[in-house]
Amino acid sequence: MSTDLIAALRAALHADAAHIARHDPAFVFADIAAKRAILDLHRPVQRRPTGGGGVIEDCGVCNHFPARYPCATLRLLAEAYGIRA
Repeated sequence: MSTDLIAALRAALHADAAHIARHDPAFVFADIAAKRAILDLHRPVQRRPTGGGGVIEDCGVCNHFPARYPCATLRLLAEAYGIRA
């Protein structure tokens, strides 16, 4: 029984090591920082009337289109996480 436990622990540790190697923490932190920077850049900066009493928010980076908020950049970023806007 104890050899089964040790084998199971070794297998679990090997799986953990493989996971860490595949998902290098330095890369993951850099990726998160870059995505947070994208969120900071692509924020709503202006509102314009719709004509029907409502307002539309535009993206601070993509507002030259004009781009409704959330812009295409943020919607594409969200899709990687299974989030639909």
